[in-house]
Amino acid sequence: MTITINRTQAETGSRYELDAALCPAGWSQLDTDQDASWFGIWASPKHQSVVSYCEGDISRTHCDTAEEFCTEIRRVVAFHRRMGEWKGIDPGLKPEARQAWIDLGLADLLHQSQRQLAVCHQQQVQA
Repeated sequence: MTITINRTQAETGSRYELDAALCPAGWSQLDTDQDASWFGIWASPKHQSVVSYCEGDISRTHCDTAEEFCTEIRRVVAFHRRMGEWKGIDPGLKPEARQAWIDLGLADLLHQSQRQLAVCHQQQVQA
């Protein structure tokens, strides 16, 4: 069990290239009040990885286990909550992407609207 962090320098000065590459590939945005062209965070339950972009610096944290991944996500969230910046995980519009976060036990970190969708989906399944 290991957590690996790789750091690189972006070739351009904007996070939007990462948005364009990661979000269609199933990554979720970890939304904060700081999100802007110079800052963003994405995570993937499938890859058990977190990518952050800050003023041209890119860090990718890869976790070997789901437990490590959940701990890393909660660590990132705790930091942004302390700063008063945390908004929520945005898995996009795909139910399977939302479900991956729920399956990990991280439903409480989803955006409010995503949590409501999860409850509606669960009620439909049970009906």
